[in-house]
Amino acid sequence: MIWEGFPGRGDELTVYLFYYATLTRAGTRRRKPADLELLAPIAPDAPVYSLLELFEAYFALLPSYKHPGPDFAHVKPVYGYIPGRHSLHTQEAPLLRGVLPVGDAAAQQSPLTFCGFGSHVRNLHRTTSLLDAALRRDLTAPEHLAHISAYQVNVSLNWVFSRFMQPWDRPHDVNELQNAFLAAMHDLGAEVATRFFRDRMHWDDYNRVVWHTMLRYPRVFLIVWQALGVPGVVQWAHDYLHFSAAAALASVARQAGSPGETLALWLAERFSPALALRVQAQYAAWRAMGWLSAASCAAPMQTAAPTPSGSERDTPSARTVYGE
Repeated sequence: MIWEGFPGRGDELTVYLFYYATLTRAGTRRRKPADLELLAPIAPDAPVYSLLELFEAYFALLPSYKHPGPDFAHVKPVYGYIPGRHSLHTQEAPLLRGVLPVGDAAAQQSPLTFCGFGSHVRNLHRTTSLLDAALRRDLTAPEHLAHISAYQVNVSLNWVFSRFMQPWDRPHDVNELQNAFLAAMHDLGAEVATRFFRDRMHWDDYNRVVWHTMLRYPRVFLIVWQALGVPGVVQWAHDYLHFSAAAALASVARQAGSPGETLALWLAERFSPALALRVQAQYAAWRAMGWLSAASCAAPMQTAAPTPSGSERDTPSARTVYGE
């Protein structure tokens, strides 16, 4: 369980309790981990991971996180589900013409940063500049807007770490592995840890973190098969190859520098505005991940949108992208 507290209005306090749970698969039933079983015993035929049981655990453990005062009262208990499998696509939510979902509506939550709000804030310049480029080119179809998002390929791998936050055997296994992982991060230095938690992880950062954790905690080789299973290991291998290919392509772009970016954008613009937007979105993603320096940024291609005529003048929403 992970607790977070945020100050509210006056003397109010918002408390978040996050718990990594495994959903039922293909009709099988999974028993609740021992840490919740002790707090909220369940009947043999009870559903797995019911919200009622999680609320019981929350109310039972809350005094151990924050000591209640004499006038303590619950104002509004709420709940929500966050998918633990990070998006592998630039857009997960179904898109409509002229409608661009952002924030939670984009359904690109991160398994490590929960709702991914920080990622959307850090990518605000990226998404707004791409949105401006799309509107200038009159590209508001779903296949065009799909390139405008806070998606980062170096974050999509983090679903593996979230699996290790789910108890798989002994109640203390999660804490034991987390201690080894954080010790490895400490050994690698503050720069690696900072890039990791700010979604700016490099390809070599990921490899160093994984290998240092393995050296500190050899049991992780067995835990991988327990926590992920064969399908999960295969999925991770696929994602890792995709991550490696993206890093290799970014390395080529980095070597080409600003002249290479300018040439790529010029050629793409001559071929089609849609391709130019896609190339611009790729460079923006590399910069958001810290894989390219912002100093090497080429001037974006300025393409004015076609002048509307006829019925288009009466339907400005055709060129409006709404955010949620």
